[in-house]
Amino acid sequence: MNEALKVFLSVVEYGNFTRAAESLHMTQPAVSQHIRALEQDLDACLIERTNRMVRLTRAGEIVHDHALRMVGIEDSMRRLVDDLSNTIGGPLRIGASYSIGEYMLPGILAEFCRVYPNVVPDIEIGNTQHIGSLVSSRQLDLGFVEGHYAGPDVQTETLGEDTLILVGSQNHRLIETEAATASDIAEECWLVREEGSGTRSVTDNVLQQYQISPRRTMTFSSTQAIKEAVRAGLGISVLSIWTVQTELSLGMLQPIHFSGMPIRRSLYVVTQSSGFQPKVVSAFAEFAQHYFDDIPKPEAHMLAGEINTDKVGTDKVDTDKVDTDNEVISAAVNTDKVNTDKVNPE
Repeated sequence: MNEALKVFLSVVEYGNFTRAAESLHMTQPAVSQHIRALEQDLDACLIERTNRMVRLTRAGEIVHDHALRMVGIEDSMRRLVDDLSNTIGGPLRIGASYSIGEYMLPGILAEFCRVYPNVVPDIEIGNTQHIGSLVSSRQLDLGFVEGHYAGPDVQTETLGEDTLILVGSQNHRLIETEAATASDIAEECWLVREEGSGTRSVTDNVLQQYQISPRRTMTFSSTQAIKEAVRAGLGISVLSIWTVQTELSLGMLQPIHFSGMPIRRSLYVVTQSSGFQPKVVSAFAEFAQHYFDDIPKPEAHMLAGEINTDKVGTDKVDTDKVDTDNEVISAAVNTDKVNTDKVNPE
C-alpha cells in the first residue's frame, strides 16, 4: 500500500502528527512531508491543522474511506495467499452487536479458540448499524447482529432466533397483572436503546404496531445500563431473553404479561460479499452457526405468556409518529449508571 496513505490513516487515527509519528517510528517532519506529498498528488487539501488536533476536509473524508477499504483488501489478499500453505490461525476481526457480543459470543469464541489455538481474535462491540458498516468497509471480517443489515458489499445469513420479552423491576406494579393493556404500559417510562440498534428497531415496531405512545422514554447506549435502570425501578424495557436470564432466574427482574410479547426475531451473520474469505473467517462463521444450533436455549418458564410468532419487523420506524406529543429524554449512557447531568428533555 502507498506509504503516504498509511501515514495519512495513522494521523487520522491518532488525531495529531506527533502521536502518529511516534506510532510509525518516524519524525514529525517526515509525517508532514508524506501528507504534503499525498495532498499534492491528489491536488486537494485533506487535513485542516490546528494546534491541538486535525480535522478532515470533505476530500479527506473521501480519501480516508477509500484508504480503509484498500487496507482491508490488501490484508485479505495476504491472508488468502497465506492460507494456501498454512492451517487455520492468525488474526480474526469479529464484530458483534451488544446482546450477542456480551452474552453469546464469549462462549462461542472460547470453544473456537480451544479447537484452533493459533487464532488471534480482535473483538468490536457496537450496535447493528455500526458493526455492519465496519464489515462493509473491510475493517471487520464478519459481524453478528440482531437486525438485518443491508449495506453495500456484504452478505447476510441467518444465525438463529432470539426471543424478546417486556421486563420490569421485581416490585413493578404490572408484574402481577394477568394481561397488561397497551394503555397500561403506555403510562410507563420506556427504556430503549439508541438508533441503529437491532433491539431499538424491534421496540419501535412494537410501539407502532400496538399504537403505544409512551408517556416518557429514555435512551441508553448499553443493554447492561438498561437492565440496571429497570432493576432500580426507572422504567420498563424490551430485552433479549439471553441478556436477562440470570436476572429472571434470581428474581431481580420480572416479565410483564402483554399480548404482544414475547416475540421472536432473527439474528444474522454479516460477511464481506467477496467470493474469497480467509480460512479462519469461514471456519469461525460455520463454527458459530453449529454452536448456536446446539447451545441450550433459555428456559421456557422464564417467558411471560405464549410466544408471539407474528414476527415484529426490524425495519426502522419513524419515531416521530411513535413519540408525538410525549416527553422524550435521551440519556447518553456508557456505564452501568445513568448520568443524570446528561438527561435533558427535548
